[in-house]
Amino acid sequence: MKNMVSVEAAGAKATPFRCGRRPRDNHPPGFALLMAILALLSGDINAADDLTPLSDEFRTPATLSNWQRVYQTQGWGNDALETFDFGQRRPGRLLMIPHTSVW
Repeated sequence: MKNMVSVEAAGAKATPFRCGRRPRDNHPPGFALLMAILALLSGDINAADDLTPLSDEFRTPATLSNWQRVYQTQGWGNDALETFDFGQRRPGRLLMIPHTSVW
């Protein structure tokens, strides 16, 4: 500890923290405003990517044809579900009951 010299003893002054921008912010002053404007303008682009057609409330079995079963698309040949009820027992519910050896 003999070789350690405190900053004050060496005659150096500590730099006070400046209010305003934090030292790690290297962006120009109007950067946040520019990002906010770009986010608002991109709303038209995001509106074209609507996920509404992919939404399903399971109210009617008529939309069952929109769904794909993994064992059919992958060609596995075995159905892992004992029951696949699509809004028939209870409207608005998708019921999947696996065979006992599946999970």
